[in-house]
Amino acid sequence: MVSFRNRSSCLDEVSQQFLRLLVALGGYCTAVQAQELITTGPQVRARLKMLERLGFLRRITKYPVVYQVTKSTTRLLQRDSSNRRRHTLSTV
Repeated sequence: MVSFRNRSSCLDEVSQQFLRLLVALGGYCTAVQAQELITTGPQVRARLKMLERLGFLRRITKYPVVYQVTKSTTRLLQRDSSNRRRHTLSTV
């Protein structure tokens, strides 16, 4: 298992900005919404997969096109972890 410090050092400024914005917007997004939030670089799906591999995003099991921020993201941004509370599928 890779340490949190090593994982967080792998993030570039665009990814950190995206995660900050995603946490501020409630912690959930689809790949299409991520395309709108990430303004630089055409490879949004690759960036989402990288963030998922690093443990900063996870897919919702019942609805796999939706991503949720993880506790590691709130730890990285030093934000309240209430942003990542589980919500009902209809709320998402």
